[in-house]
Formats: sequence, structure tokens, C-alpha cells
Amino acid sequence: MDILYLLGFAGDVVVQVCILFLLILVGFGLFKAKCINQKGMKQLIDILFYAVTPCVVINAFESVKFSIQSALELGIAVIFTAVSIGIGYIFCLIFFKKAEGKRRSVLWYATIYSNCAFFSIPLTQAVLGEKGVFLVSIYVAVFMVFIWTAGLKLFTTEQKVSIKKAIINPGTIGIVIGLPLFLISAKLPNFSLPEILSTPIEMLANLNTPLAMIVTGGYLAMSSLKPQKGDGQMWLSIILRMFVIPAASFGLFFLIFKLTGIADTSQEALVALMIPAAAPAAANTIMFAGKYDGDTDLATRSVLMGTLVSVISMPLVLVLAML
Repeated sequence: MDILYLLGFAGDVVVQVCILFLLILVGFGLFKAKCINQKGMKQLIDILFYAVTPCVVINAFESVKFSIQSALELGIAVIFTAVSIGIGYIFCLIFFKKAEGKRRSVLWYATIYSNCAFFSIPLTQAVLGEKGVFLVSIYVAVFMVFIWTAGLKLFTTEQKVSIKKAIINPGTIGIVIGLPLFLISAKLPNFSLPEILSTPIEMLANLNTPLAMIVTGGYLAMSSLKPQKGDGQMWLSIILRMFVIPAASFGLFFLIFKLTGIADTSQEALVALMIPAAAPAAANTIMFAGKYDGDTDLATRSVLMGTLVSVISMPLVLVLAML
């Protein structure tokens, strides 16, 4: 592959990460200037969860038309997401099994779940275009099912996963509405939502990244970034999240592609899916910790430090994936 293309790709990744940091600084400044307080942060989280997230998923499904190739890649995206999250759980069982209480919740969540919606979608849009956004949105949709079931359980005392929450949550609502729109395009290629519906959905979806980064900046303003006891576990979580899990996921799927002979048609899809798989810890780590009275300090430091590392790690991982 052309070295200039790879360097340009890596540069685009770095630029997008820097843009996210500027948005985080906006949230930091707003909180320090007392334009928003802790109660307001939680209200922003609710807006993100219940209004913005479903629109992100719906907008992605609606933007891509059905084809055999897109259907194949949809299936690959679903399986890849589940495998990537499953690998995360395995590593947590190995390294963080003895962690306790609020700290355990954050370490597990930050290791398993990436910033696939707030971080990956704008990055993918910049470097791969709408097709890449569609694949990342499938990742996000499956991710949402996991975070509102297994992920939620990490922060609550519920002994059993609520079937109601597994079915009725922002992520699955987006899938229930968005997937039929994608399937309808198989029979009606020119079908699209009327502008009176598509425009507000797209506008709400566009709030995803700035609002999430502002929330991250606000929690940063409330937290200390000074080294603390137990930071070794936090850095282990970051290394697993940003290097080990994506490498394991990519290696497994690359082997499957070679054995099945579908590498030539779906290699681009695999590269696109590496963006959410290699993203830093989910901003939802902070949001869930804030919403369910978890360790917001550890959550904020994990997300922020991971995002700092991503300036180096993501260009490296993605360029290697494209070779």
C-alpha cells in the first residue's frame, strides 16, 4: 500500500483525536466557569442516552442502501463486535478478577467497552466516509445491546439482567427503527425517510460527539489527574483496551477471512471495524459511573489518559491493519 496514503491516513487520525481534545477543553472550561454543574452534567448524560444515541443508530442505517456486500459486511460487523467484547471479558477475568466494588466496575467497563460511538463515528467519517460509518454504526448498535445488559450490571446491584432493559433501551430502539429502513432499501432502492423526519434525526445524531466530549471535560474539571495508588491497574486496563484487545480481535478475524476466502471482499470492512475496536475507553464509563454513583474520578482519568494514548496508538494500530 502507498506509504503516502498511510501517512495521510495516520495524520487524519491524529487530527480527529486533537479535535476531540478541544471539545473536552470546552466542557472543562464551562464547568470551571460555573456555566454547568454536576446536576447539569447528569442531565446532559440523559439527553445523550435517551435522545441522541437512538438517532445515531437510525441515521447510520438510513444512510446505507442494501446490497449483498453490505449485508455480508453487516453480519461480519455483528460477529466482530460480539467477539471483540467477549475477548475483553476474558482479559478482565484474567487480570481484574480480584478488583472490588466501584473500582472493579470502572476497570472492567473501561477495558471491555470502547468509545465506539462518541469517538469512532466522527473519526470514521473523516477517514473512510459513509460506508465506514455504516459499519461502525453496526458495531455501535451491538455495543448498545451489551452495555444496557452486561455493561449495566457492572454498575448496579441487580442479580439478574433485566429482560425489559435488554429489549427497551436506547441502542435497541435505534436498531428496531433503523434495521427495517436498511432492509426496505433492498426492494425500494430510492426509499428514504421524509425530510421532516430525517432532518431532526440527523441533527440530533450530530450532537453525539460534542455533547459527549463536553461531559467528559466537565468530569475532568471535577477530578484529579495526579498519580494515585492503584494507577497500575488503570494503565493495564488502557494497554488491554487499546493494544491487546484490538490486536487479538484483528488476528482472529484475519485468520477467519483467510480460511474462508472472503478476505478480498471484506478486508475494508475489517479495517473500518478496527476503529471502534481500537478506540479508548468509552465515555459511557464516566456517564455510567456518574449516573449510578460509581468511581467517577477513576472513570474520568481512565477515559482521558486513554484518549491521550490514542494519539499514538490509533494511527499505529490502524496503519498496521491496512498493510
